[in-house]
Amino acid sequence: MEPKITPEVINRLKKGDLAAFDEMYGATIHKVYRTVYVLAPNKQEVNEIVNEIYFQVWKSISNYNDSSPFLFWLNGLVFRQVKNWKMKAWKRAELLRKIKKFSLKESFIDNDIFKSENQDEILSQLSTMPYKLKEVLLLVYYYDYPLKEIASLLRIPIGTVKSRHHTAIKYIQRQRASITGEVGINNAK
Repeated sequence: MEPKITPEVINRLKKGDLAAFDEMYGATIHKVYRTVYVLAPNKQEVNEIVNEIYFQVWKSISNYNDSSPFLFWLNGLVFRQVKNWKMKAWKRAELLRKIKKFSLKESFIDNDIFKSENQDEILSQLSTMPYKLKEVLLLVYYYDYPLKEIASLLRIPIGTVKSRHHTAIKYIQRQRASITGEVGINNAK
């Protein structure tokens, strides 16, 4: 079920009403958190990324244009913040790599989180999937956005969205084939 944010709540939020922020937060936090959890490079930083997203909502709500749905605008913030966070993580990794004189001992990704008994097969497959493929899959199957809207949201050509979607599906098929040991016409390479 899509959370509903009324225009009245948005108008109050634009005026700096904390109660309106609480309403918006309560209606959107679960979906935002799940999205960030799947996309985040380091699962221990999910809460920090989510906090940064809502800080950005508060800071930039005046830029929200009523011509598009609020959740579409919010998802744009979510995906940009995760990308920004990944870039910061990459910069930190580069700095450490230089400090350690190209030592390969440092890693920002905790793969143990994916061994949790609560994670299903798809989540583990998503954990190894490249970010650009992951974001398209989430927007198609979790948010049910049409490919044209995804292209607009991610600011990339629709052909790129289609290509990433196709590549992500093939990636999952190959992962499943390697887990089950099955080789078929569609997943043989």
